[in-house]
Amino acid sequence: MPDINAITGLGLTVGELAVKHSLITVNNLEKAKRICADLENSYDAIPEYLVAQNLISQKDSDRLFSMARAMATRGKDIKFGTIAIEKGFITQSILELALNEQASLFKNIKRYALLGNILVESGMITPQQREIILSEQNIYSSGRVDNAAPDRSEDTDRTSSMAAPKSLSGAIFQKHFAQSEIFPSGIRLIIKGDGNSAYMLKTEVFSKDMSIGQIKELLASRNIIHGIVDNNLIQKFIDSDAYLEKPFKIAQGNAPVEGQNAAIQYFFTKNRLKAGTIREDGTIDFYERGNIPQVEKGAVLAIKKRSVEGQAGKNIFNDTIRVNPSQDIRLKAGRGTFLTPDNLKVVAEVSGHPKLEVNGNICVYDTFVVQGDVDFKTGNIDYEGDVTVRGAIKNGFKVKAHNLRAEEIDGATIIAQGNVTVAQGINESKISAQGSLAAKFIQNSKVSCVGDVKTEKEVVESSIESSGSCNIRGIIIASKISAKMGLYAKQIGMEKSATSTIQVGMDTFATRTLEKFEQDIEEQKEIIKSFREKIDNIQREIKSAEEKILRLTSIKERNEEDRMDILSEISSMNSQADKARLKNLQSELQIVTRNRTETSLKIDRCHDNIIAARKTILDIEQQMKENELKFKSFLMERDTLIKWIEKNPGIAIIKAEDHIMAGTRVCGRYSEDTIKSSVKGVVIREDHVNRSNRESWSRENSAGLWKMYITKI
Repeated sequence: MPDINAITGLGLTVGELAVKHSLITVNNLEKAKRICADLENSYDAIPEYLVAQNLISQKDSDRLFSMARAMATRGKDIKFGTIAIEKGFITQSILELALNEQASLFKNIKRYALLGNILVESGMITPQQREIILSEQNIYSSGRVDNAAPDRSEDTDRTSSMAAPKSLSGAIFQKHFAQSEIFPSGIRLIIKGDGNSAYMLKTEVFSKDMSIGQIKELLASRNIIHGIVDNNLIQKFIDSDAYLEKPFKIAQGNAPVEGQNAAIQYFFTKNRLKAGTIREDGTIDFYERGNIPQVEKGAVLAIKKRSVEGQAGKNIFNDTIRVNPSQDIRLKAGRGTFLTPDNLKVVAEVSGHPKLEVNGNICVYDTFVVQGDVDFKTGNIDYEGDVTVRGAIKNGFKVKAHNLRAEEIDGATIIAQGNVTVAQGINESKISAQGSLAAKFIQNSKVSCVGDVKTEKEVVESSIESSGSCNIRGIIIASKISAKMGLYAKQIGMEKSATSTIQVGMDTFATRTLEKFEQDIEEQKEIIKSFREKIDNIQREIKSAEEKILRLTSIKERNEEDRMDILSEISSMNSQADKARLKNLQSELQIVTRNRTETSLKIDRCHDNIIAARKTILDIEQQMKENELKFKSFLMERDTLIKWIEKNPGIAIIKAEDHIMAGTRVCGRYSEDTIKSSVKGVVIREDHVNRSNRESWSRENSAGLWKMYITKI
């Protein structure tokens, strides 16, 4: 597998190609992008993640890498062609022909030929023109051209007669610049500063009578004994006049091959905390410091890449160039994880929060624990599992979790799919829980809860909506409480405080949730409708492209007929034929051939557009299926909620052990009343009205004859 650090941005392309070739789904790629987005090497880790999770094979990954590299190179080639056109070296038609030939070669022999080479080999441009374009494109790199000449900028006037030392280690030799020396035999010898190569350049006094043995003696006098080229190449150097201007590589050492240390690729964020996240308006949100990583049971959390030993090299002086030994590293599995038998993978044993411990152990915890407060040090918490906060959740911060335990909630927003348990109190906060809520007190807060609400002390200036019951062991002061299954309190209201409103038997939380389901259902209907409209538009475009292909095919066939007619006429002409007529026929043949080629290219583009359009339809259909599933899910949840509401009618009861202060407003499902004077130790229950004038009551209350009754405990 290619080294991750050498991928240079091709990882995401590999993932997209895997989707295109139906090796993985769009959801697989989106999940891989989501997991790898916060990793140190970002999307470049996607191919390794896909292989680690057994979504694609190693063979497929290598094949897709080759395709991705070809695509990247093709992008550079298109730039090459653009420069060639701008300089007037080729025309647009020639470029398209060359690109078409390039694609055909890659398809048939699985080899990517560079555009510049194709144009040179076909005679469309000269090698010199290719070098001009490459120079402008600035894509030269060291070692790109074989037998490249060394930099001679500092060697021009250098005629030192100093020989290289008899024994010079590679490490010491690398401290010197390239050495240049002219010998009486008419040879300039150039030794590169790293001692790994030597070149020869002829001067005007060089004699072709020089022998191969003399060349080798000259090299030996400078202690060059390793990597000398074959005798036949040395003879070519002696015989050729070309090396008066360009250098000849006479000796080449073996460069050392550095080994690779063992490394661990993690598929989770080791440190999620960031300085903040950038909002759409460009400002920084310091409350959001990164998502909490979560993994599912069976997910591969990390893989180990084995170390690779390096290979020592030898310079042209036969000195050994050593390499550093490779370092190994141990992959360690901790709580909630296990090592695979080959000790190369760590796999999650449970679903939860992955963490890299200080000792190097990789663990997975089913509960995310914040050891102190939720504040600017931690940022907001968004976790699908349980969350435990050892301290307080501070003002302005948000916590999303399944079940939440905290010491205190002070000015925060809480969204829980399960229960919320607070050891101390809740102050100036907004709480939404699908389970129950328990706290010591609630003050200046808004609470929405599916389950029961319990407090040990008071509820002050707060709003509570509960689909369960409310059990307030303290005093309710200036608050509005709705409890479907009834309210039980020590005292409701105080003298000189604002009055409270108590509503029982009604499920305002469920009613609002039902309204939200209706909105979601309508939104999904509109989304699905827009997807269908997009598919219809694309199908019309495909039909139009297919009709265009038919027209172009007809034109191509006529061009082919014309070409064959011209060729037939040319072949039937004898040597005494009209030269002017022959020239005209040849011109016509070029035009017809060019038109035929251009028409073929247009047909190919139409086919490509149709393929891309059908791929787009498949993507839209996939998205539409996902939205249809959401639509059905919303329908199911709405119907389930309606049935649950019907099967679980509320209990319109209010019980106060101590006083219910005057002015307190009490409401049932069908009736309401205001306490005229303080009462002590009572139960208020909604019940049928027992009066003779039933007709007038029926007109006042169409739901039936109901009234809030007060009974002493």
